[in-house]
Amino acid sequence: HNKQHHHAATPNPAHPTSTLPSTLPSQSIPSSSNNNSNNDNNKLHSIILSQKQMVHLFLSHPATRTPVVVLYVASFGGALHHAVTTYFYLAIGATEMDIGQLGFIMSVGSLIGSPISGIALDRYGPWVPISVTAIACSWGCLWRGVASSLASLRMGAILLGIGVNLWTVVLGHLVKSFPSSMRSEVLAGFAVQTTVLQLAGKGIFPFAEYGLHHVVGLEDSLLRYRIHMGMCTFFCFYGTFALFWDRKNVVMNNNMSDERGADG
Repeated sequence: HNKQHHHAATPNPAHPTSTLPSTLPSQSIPSSSNNNSNNDNNKLHSIILSQKQMVHLFLSHPATRTPVVVLYVASFGGALHHAVTTYFYLAIGATEMDIGQLGFIMSVGSLIGSPISGIALDRYGPWVPISVTAIACSWGCLWRGVASSLASLRMGAILLGIGVNLWTVVLGHLVKSFPSSMRSEVLAGFAVQTTVLQLAGKGIFPFAEYGLHHVVGLEDSLLRYRIHMGMCTFFCFYGTFALFWDRKNVVMNNNMSDERGADG
């Protein structure tokens, strides 16, 4: 009897955990999920705070304020018609081959214009290249928006091929306007801000299309496409007029920007 009792009290070596309690307190198992969540929230907060600071920095400096606003409205306005641009080309009468040629023309303009814009920025300061590209972008949008033939679309593409260098010039101007130690923040801020505006423009499009089609009652697809394309024209011309209105600040603060960009 004693042997049997002793045997029953001895733990089974094949099951070493048989003597552990069936349940363990939750505190005995460390969990890192809360810490990870807090770290993610802190990182997100830090990123948002950094971007808010960059927006304030761009808009508080007189030499960069208006050029950045021009780029903001161009990025937002261009995204508003992004979904219907190809359909607009087709409605005008362009073929798939023609659409490819239009894209090629604008790409060539960007390829040739980017180095020329950089040289002009160094030689003449920000006013000349920014104003030229902003004007070309505005008139290119207008020409394309009222186009009724393939020839008009090609002319619009030529102007837009020049105007697309606006993004390159403004970015170069921003990099030169602040100390080199801030270059990574400036580049990141530029990319994030333009991307957010483009996402906002693309997100608004479905509501604009629904309003034109079902609320206003416009059944003519081409007319709706022209209205969408015209919104980009409105934003581009607004930015161009603002640039000319604030020309004094952009030109007068150019030397200060160059000195600031040379620091670091």
